[in-house]
Amino acid sequence: MGELGDTILEREFQAVDADGNQSIIKLRVGLPYLSDDTTEIEWWRCDYQITGIGSEKVRCAHGIDALDALLMCIRLADVFMRNYQKTKTITWLGEEDLGLIPPPAEELTEEERKTMWQDEENPFKQVFDEFFRNFRANRKPPQKPDQTE
Repeated sequence: MGELGDTILEREFQAVDADGNQSIIKLRVGLPYLSDDTTEIEWWRCDYQITGIGSEKVRCAHGIDALDALLMCIRLADVFMRNYQKTKTITWLGEEDLGLIPPPAEELTEEERKTMWQDEENPFKQVFDEFFRNFRANRKPPQKPDQTE
């Protein structure tokens, strides 16, 4: 594994060791690509590199498609960063949550869903209402296949 290639994502983290020494850690993610070493399945790869924390080796993640490889790359980087947090305090925007893996979404009850869409102050309701108003206003009636515009 050599160079990272085209970098599509990069994030900087702040680190402080036990002696109070501060440093910057960077996560760089490359562009997913179709692997040359395919056997029965076409595997995609996504390379990444974590710098400022020891080994700056370029690593890779595999996936079924480009998105799967990219997501796996982020997950693996999160695992490495959490492991490094055992020896250093690593933060992003002042928080120990590095923002790599989103927390699981909370499941709403049916009553909460109904209330949410009735609340006129809810920004999501406002956005969806505006979207559907525009959609209905710009929608053309369906035409039979033999009709022309």
